Amino acid sequence: MPTKKRIVVPGAIAHIMARGIDGRIIFKDDDDRSCFLSLLSESMVKTGYRCYGWVLMNNHYHLVVRCNDNSLDELMRTMNSRYAKYFNRKYTRRGYLFQDRFKSIITQDQHYLEELIRYVHLNPIRDGWPA
Repeated sequence: MPTKKRIVVPGAIAHIMARGIDGRIIFKDDDDRSCFLSLLSESMVKTGYRCYGWVLMNNHYHLVVRCNDNSLDELMRTMNSRYAKYFNRKYTRRGYLFQDRFKSIITQDQHYLEELIRYVHLNPIRDGWPA
């Protein structure tokens, strides 16, 4: 069964989430996080998206981005694929890194956006990470 096409609303805010397969760790150290952020930056420039918030937890990540006419798939597919190749090469492993497709929730509500950015930035604290 083909996957459903994602709704893209230029100017809307997307909350994007991706998790490691079976909840496994996808960021083992700061080099992994740096690589991912570098790929995110490149993808943002290439697609013209803007990132308003992000958090990289050990086994998942959240992004808050403003959409434009480019598809979310164009932003995410290349970035996740390149990161998975980096991770697999570094840790001599094979196979999928991310569980399913990335998830995305689209909103244009200002109150939701404020709560979303708060949620994303407080995620490590709620998980018990040191401040």
